[in-house]
Amino acid sequence: MQDEITHSVVAAIEPQIYAAERLRLQSRTPESLDAWGCVVRAMPYIWLWAIQDEDTGINLLTRAIELDPHYARAHSLLAWTFATRVVSGNLEFEPGISHALTLAQRAIDLDPDDAWAHFAAGYVFAMSRRFGPAVEELNEALQRNPNFVFVHIISGAAYGYAGLAEDGLRQLEIARRLSPLDQTQAANLSVEGLCHLVAGRHAEAVRAERRAVLMRPNFGTAWRTLTAAAGLAGDLEIARQGLVECKRLQR
Repeated sequence: MQDEITHSVVAAIEPQIYAAERLRLQSRTPESLDAWGCVVRAMPYIWLWAIQDEDTGINLLTRAIELDPHYARAHSLLAWTFATRVVSGNLEFEPGISHALTLAQRAIDLDPDDAWAHFAAGYVFAMSRRFGPAVEELNEALQRNPNFVFVHIISGAAYGYAGLAEDGLRQLEIARRLSPLDQTQAANLSVEGLCHLVAGRHAEAVRAERRAVLMRPNFGTAWRTLTAAAGLAGDLEIARQGLVECKRLQR
């Protein structure tokens, strides 16, 4: 119990540290930032799932790598961003995934002890449906940082894509216990919807995905899962709305 409380406290504090740093740096121009500052400024943009915001995040992360070519965290976050662009349908699969995996592997080579580097590789493998390598890299990330909430969420997605819905839901429950109220809520709900969809629980999938898109209206992955689940559940009105939103979010 004491370990669980400690993990929850650490998981809650870490996002606040980044938020405080962003607040401190927000008045500075990108040209005046060091590599760390560019990464901190980029982070909110790459979690918003909107392509214009991703462009801003990519520019900041690219600037960070220009300033410090050996900065593993910048490479791992850039890998994440290119993989999400593939998932959103705004980048061709093969070249996009290949580039993302190259960036993630570079991050691991630069700092093999950085949980973010293994997280990025695990995410790229999960989104390209390579279950074994995905779980291996995500477990490597958790060995380095057991409080890494997003790793549990992406592990949930990896299990979901592999058809192991209940294993995926267990990962999401761990993430909720670690940090019930942070910026990962929408992602948690969307992966929950995916797991319910895989398990054939279409109504539950619709409920989870609707909550996800209410939190993040530009969350393309959630809209696509919602559209599929609603269609299978026979709720054609929601399915049609989902199609409209999916088209809106295409570049």
